[in-house]
Amino acid sequence: EAGDLAATQALLDDECAVDVLVFGNTPLMLAARDGKLDIVEHLLQQGAEVNYQKRAGAEVGTAEVGQTALWYAVAKGHAA
Repeated sequence: EAGDLAATQALLDDECAVDVLVFGNTPLMLAARDGKLDIVEHLLQQGAEVNYQKRAGAEVGTAEVGQTALWYAVAKGHAA
């Protein structure tokens, strides 16, 4: 299931980069957007870059440039 903490832990245990970009998003951004607090907490414990901002690029729309994981959480109404 998408957003599964055990799967996230397994990927990080296999030495996947905690801040790998997926279409301009970090895993922290995606977890924050989806309200997956357990995954957000785990990624932060693993050293995820909390202040990473989306940058302009071929895969990223300009309306998203400068947004952070916190922005995604707030935009989706995830106060936690």
